[in-house]
Order: sequence, then C-alpha cells, then structure tokens
Amino acid sequence: MLRHVREVPTDELIQLGGQTDSKHNSDQFAQIYQIQQLHQIPKELCWLVEYLSLKGVEQENLFQESATRQEFSDLCDLLDTGESAFRGSVHAVAEGLLLFLEALPEPVIPIALYQRCIECSNQFLLCRQLVSKLPVVHNRAFTYIVRFLKSLLAHESYNRLDAKLLSTVFGAVLIRPPAEVAQKLASSKRAASHASKRASAFLYHFLVSKQ
Repeated sequence: MLRHVREVPTDELIQLGGQTDSKHNSDQFAQIYQIQQLHQIPKELCWLVEYLSLKGVEQENLFQESATRQEFSDLCDLLDTGESAFRGSVHAVAEGLLLFLEALPEPVIPIALYQRCIECSNQFLLCRQLVSKLPVVHNRAFTYIVRFLKSLLAHESYNRLDAKLLSTVFGAVLIRPPAEVAQKLASSKRAASHASKRASAFLYHFLVSKQ
C-alpha cells in the first residue's frame, strides 16, 4: 500500500538534499547544472524549481495536492541519478519542493535570524535589510525562490494562486524557529498562529513588491 508522502521518514526526506553527480547524461540535467552554477544554489532546488517553471506555472491547486509514495520515490531516484525522465505529476514535484526546503538542516532564512525575521516582518525595509545580510548561499536561494513564486503570481488567472497563499505555504518552510522556540509554539496555538502570520508577512512583502 502506498503511503502519503508526508509519512515518509525524515531521513528519507533529507536524502533529497544529498549530493548528486554533476556529470549528468541527460540534456535536461546539463541545462539545470548550468543554471545551478549561475545561481550557486543546490542542484536539487534548481531542478525542482525549473521543472515547475516549465510545466507547472498554469497548474491549478499547486502546493495543495499530495504526491503518492511511488511518485516521491521516483522523484528521489531522478534527483539522485538523473538517468530517467520523471513521469509523476506536477503536484508531486511541487510537494517535493516543499519537502526539500523543510528537510534542509539549516533553513533558507538561518535559524539564528528567526527572531529578527519575526520582529521586522511588519516593515519591508527592515526585511530587505535582513535578506541583504544573509550568507551568500542563503541570499541567492531566497532570491531565486522569490523570483519563482512571483512568476507563479504572473499566471494567477490560470493557477488561481495568490500572494497570501504562497507566503503562508512557503513562509513555513523558509522561516523555521529554533528547536526550543518550536517546542514553546507547539504548546500554544495562539503563539503558533502569531508566529506563522509573522513569517508569512515577511515573505509576503517580497512577493508583492515591484522591486
């Protein structure tokens, strides 16, 4: 019986963040490798985003439907080997992107900056200043993801996505609290809701900004 992808053990999810061979036989992976080198971001992140940019920008219910266990397994195999085309759904790749970001040991917004991120979430200028001071790899990854999300919003008449939904979904995986804070939030629905809204607000600024 196939398990829902969210039932996959965490150690299997983290495999998505593992190293892959940069010498892919596939033309698609060769192109992805070039893009990855340009942006200096993880190859897996690049493949997931570029696949969705190519095949998913007009897809309705993106990030709202689940993948099967088999689709997730096939996706892991492809990211690991690059030897075969992915035959699963666009929704599987979309969920794979969220799971990849969620499984990163260090979030795109570093855990050490979580509290500052929450505190400045009401002021876009402060949010921009914080992002500008991120470590280079984190800054590039954040910028790359925001660019992708804004491209989805450019097709909102087809995919029915909006900035509020995307900032809520991605805010939760890009901006994660330290373990001790997470434990406190788990015991208070009100505090957890407040923290979630602040994380969403932080990302929302970038999605609606014309800059």
